[in-house]
Amino acid sequence: MNRHTPIVAALLASSIAASAPTSAQPEGSAAALWFDAHRDRPPLLRQFLKRLPKGADLHSHFSGAIYAESFLDWAAADQDCIDKARLVLVAAPCRPGGNLVAAGQLDDDTYDAMVDRMSTKDLSQSGRSGHDQFFGTFDVFGLVGDDPRHGTAMLTEIRNRAAAENVQHLELISGIQRECRDAQDTCIANLAGTLAWPEPADGRPGQDLTAEFARMEDQLRAAGLPALVAEASQALHAGELTLGLVPPERLRTHIREAVTVAGAERIGHGVAIGYEDSAFQTLRIMADRDTAVEVCLTSNDLILGVKGQDHPFPDYLAAGVPVVLASDDAGVSRIDLTNEYLRAVRDYGLSYAQLKQLSRNGLTYSFLSGASLWRDPASAAPVAACAHDEPGSVTPSQTCRNWLAGSAKAGRQWALEAAFQAFDP
Repeated sequence: MNRHTPIVAALLASSIAASAPTSAQPEGSAAALWFDAHRDRPPLLRQFLKRLPKGADLHSHFSGAIYAESFLDWAAADQDCIDKARLVLVAAPCRPGGNLVAAGQLDDDTYDAMVDRMSTKDLSQSGRSGHDQFFGTFDVFGLVGDDPRHGTAMLTEIRNRAAAENVQHLELISGIQRECRDAQDTCIANLAGTLAWPEPADGRPGQDLTAEFARMEDQLRAAGLPALVAEASQALHAGELTLGLVPPERLRTHIREAVTVAGAERIGHGVAIGYEDSAFQTLRIMADRDTAVEVCLTSNDLILGVKGQDHPFPDYLAAGVPVVLASDDAGVSRIDLTNEYLRAVRDYGLSYAQLKQLSRNGLTYSFLSGASLWRDPASAAPVAACAHDEPGSVTPSQTCRNWLAGSAKAGRQWALEAAFQAFDP
């Protein structure tokens, strides 16, 4: 049982009892009633959504998920330097003279300036567009973020933050340049793991990022835990553009071709759907093929200036396209996945049932191995083997147990349903 469950149950019970007379209580679960009564109170809603079981974050860039403060801590441990004039990291040693200062000896103003430089914090004072500031951060923290010595510590930070907000599964994106020397574009591998990663064992450095992930896989297997899973060509960035960033002619086919030509199972971002030729047909194709879209609300606002009713998020929902909420680069954007759920509720008036569906979608459209628990994901209708069982129950039937044992995905989905039951008994 989640350690927050008793707190949530007490909060729900006391709040609902105080919100309306018993005779006037509408139908619905305790969680749904509390959600409806407090949906206009962001501080309270944040507490609710942080504890809400979330299936997965399927679109999270490995280095972009790390907060600037961690990079500065690791730079200090490596005895790297800061060029105070250019606000960039410089590899050790810090030779005396000039503008270099040890990363571990920064004054408050320089430290704050580096945090701003390595993220979108205080964006309005940066003098740069959100697009330029966002992507410029990677060049600044790359000295530390691309250092394989910090790979395990980076995974630990991401894992711990996800666990604190009840995220069940992560799929991290990392560019592995060494394997793509002949390609002009960065090679992207989706690295799917679990929250149950062990703590760093001995801190031995890997030779490169690929070796670091291989070492971490060995640690996982030794602990009897699922290893990281590498997948390619199944999830593609497409439509992370808007009018003005490129000429309109370059907005016409990205999403459609990613689905129909490249055969993508998931689309990352998909913001430019409204500018595509035959957009309604593309939406219908995505719905018919069960091709999911990974929606990154804060990232799309910061980079593209697309938010609120200008964002196609509600259009994907209305078209029946499977939608998952994702963080993209939580460290750069200074957010977490809970923030994206909160933003979706605030901007689009989602119901509690819709939030649960978004959470379920995270596991349904993950790259976990095995068949899905759901015969019909949209209605959460189980497969035949589990059709007579309550999803998440402690004692499923033998046929259902056999199905769950043969599928890592179905097993994780069953565990999510159990988490929902504990959250909203």
